[in-house]
Amino acid sequence: MNEKITNENIEKLSQKITIALQAIFALTKNQPVFTGNEEKIFILILLRLIENNNIKSIEGRVTSTHLYGTLVSFGDIFKSAINTRKIFYKRVLSYIFTKPHRIFISIYRLFNLKNIIASDAAPYSSQACVSNISYKIVKLFKTDSSLRTKFYSELLKQNIDHDLAQIICWHFPKSHMESFKFLNKISLYIPNIKNIYTNIYCLQNDPLISYIARNNNANLIYIQHGGGYGLNNGRIDYDLEHNGANKMLYWGTGRHNVFPSRYRTKRFLPTINSCSIVMSHRFSSVDLILNEYMDITFKLKKEHPKTKISIYPYPGFNNLIRKNISIKYGMTNRVHEMQKLVIYDSIGSTLMYSRLVMKKPFLVANDFPIVSSGTEADNFISMLKVAGILLERDELYDEANKMLAMEAHELQNYFFNKANKILGYIHGLPKLNTIVEKL
Repeated sequence: MNEKITNENIEKLSQKITIALQAIFALTKNQPVFTGNEEKIFILILLRLIENNNIKSIEGRVTSTHLYGTLVSFGDIFKSAINTRKIFYKRVLSYIFTKPHRIFISIYRLFNLKNIIASDAAPYSSQACVSNISYKIVKLFKTDSSLRTKFYSELLKQNIDHDLAQIICWHFPKSHMESFKFLNKISLYIPNIKNIYTNIYCLQNDPLISYIARNNNANLIYIQHGGGYGLNNGRIDYDLEHNGANKMLYWGTGRHNVFPSRYRTKRFLPTINSCSIVMSHRFSSVDLILNEYMDITFKLKKEHPKTKISIYPYPGFNNLIRKNISIKYGMTNRVHEMQKLVIYDSIGSTLMYSRLVMKKPFLVANDFPIVSSGTEADNFISMLKVAGILLERDELYDEANKMLAMEAHELQNYFFNKANKILGYIHGLPKLNTIVEKL
């Protein structure tokens, strides 16, 4: 079970899993099972979890945070038992307060529109938005042990190591196992859709859309959904997403660009006298660098005692944090929106795009190991540097200290002037609704 994590090995595993599924569902070799590389991202994450000993096969047993056959969709591979417990009440409330009209609107659009937008990819889009209505339906299907035994047997026939085959069988989602025939049949009643605007993770979490795309040969137009796109060329998961789509829309760093679709564009919350330093996973794990950001936090707090200054390290590094500074884990959109100033340790931060949409002051450390994907990404980086927003780590304190000394309105004007070019570029990108209307 020593599968190296390479594009070639992921492709081979995908082909073997496809053949196994075609066998148990009596499909021909020409009948596809997956679309948009959804299964390859699943395989990638599964192999990473195995590599990090988070999933093991020991003496015929699988040890994992996920129970046998409990994954509903491909996207569930990202969820752990801890995360599930943390959002338990949120899940309960989502069931109680599900808005029925959204379900009916989504069903109407699925049957009547040629172009649809996954609501999770563009939650504030005003038209053609379709909510995820299949996940909760698939969740009702019970795990079928006999079906999974057949699947395991077919995986072994494809010369997959028995431990790996067992792990795949254990974690394979109901969306492409127990509910395969159901979703396959339902999708055939929705033949009109030609273009689907989504991203690979929305596709993984809403299996019906995946089946519709596959069975009706619809175009998949993926939309960037987080930070780092175009700035980390060659990363396997980015490559899989880009190559799985008929077209990929970026938030300003790719060949085809769109105004950041994930964030609302009006009715922002008022600014409060608060500053936050937001850390990323990659850098929070390095003691030396984390200490430097804690020093910045401490010095800013000392210089601006009336300003609430907090550091948001990546969860799991609380033992490295000093007790004399304000520590928070997990910044909500509301809190982020109200900050007078935000400092990011990485240009790959997703929240940075939200700040650009709001046109609110922020700074970024030039610590991210950038591997540019082309001219657009280079221009994006250059505009941040020219604006004095993307700075070397040892320059952050002086600029942040200067900015926090200003009153909120003065700081806002200062930021507008220095960031005029990058703000104009982002806000000049075509809106998703406009692109969809033209089709």
